[in-house]
Amino acid sequence: MRSLGWLVVAFLARTSLLYADPVCVKGGDHAHSVGLSTTSVTFCFDGQSCYAADLSSGALKPTGPAGKDLPLLVPAPDAPHVTEGGSDITVCHHDGSSCKKLVAKHEIDPGINFASAVNASGTLAAIAVLGGPIYVEVFDVASTNHVATFALPRGGLCGFVNFAGDALDVTQVDCGDGTLGKEWLYTKRGKRLAQLPFMTGGAPAHVTDNVWAFAPDDGSAIVLQDVVTGKLVKHISVGKGDPNSVATLVGDSAHLVLVFGGARAGDIAVVDVATGRVTQFPAKRC
Repeated sequence: MRSLGWLVVAFLARTSLLYADPVCVKGGDHAHSVGLSTTSVTFCFDGQSCYAADLSSGALKPTGPAGKDLPLLVPAPDAPHVTEGGSDITVCHHDGSSCKKLVAKHEIDPGINFASAVNASGTLAAIAVLGGPIYVEVFDVASTNHVATFALPRGGLCGFVNFAGDALDVTQVDCGDGTLGKEWLYTKRGKRLAQLPFMTGGAPAHVTDNVWAFAPDDGSAIVLQDVVTGKLVKHISVGKGDPNSVATLVGDSAHLVLVFGGARAGDIAVVDVATGRVTQFPAKRC
């Protein structure tokens, strides 16, 4: 009987390991410090609640705190550094050297301010002067000269700007309601390439060559867009959108990953770029 008891204890111990409760996620409205490797995606919901999810199994494990600086996406080690002033931006190399100050020509309304962005190589920068209309000023960083200035169509007074390679991803929205608006791709010279089929919730992800990926806030779809020709390369349906969830997109030439916040905090969707296959990994929330 004693030996049988030990067998039972050993069996229970073994099965408890095999069927242990999964890691639970202490969520938040929006994932930050989201980064992608070849095998996993990492993300946080505050400075102390950080996780790594395996791309093939979705298995979660806690990771260390994100630190004091909490960007939405983990910047590349050589990413340029941008500081915004009252009517200007200063762009520096990642190590703080070779700083250039770029000053907007259009008057900036202090009530709605401006948006800015710099491309990954630090060679181009943009200031979107918000108001009616919105003016986008594009700079060559090295010379500080204007490359182009163009106005968006009349519409919302607020907006955002990102780079997708050397192309500009420009969003125009109604102030106070980020769900009402339009989003376009422009060349650095101000030529409109395409209107995106939805408004995105953040920066696009580089896939390969001239192809970039874009996703709406609710994470219901991903489009692959050629940012040189403006042509749609592929539309990938991810699943039914949830207005109470906000998704953050990261990606590379192999995988595109959406990390959800809000009501779906910790859920991830992994897209195989080659096949377009979508795998959903729901998380357990604490």
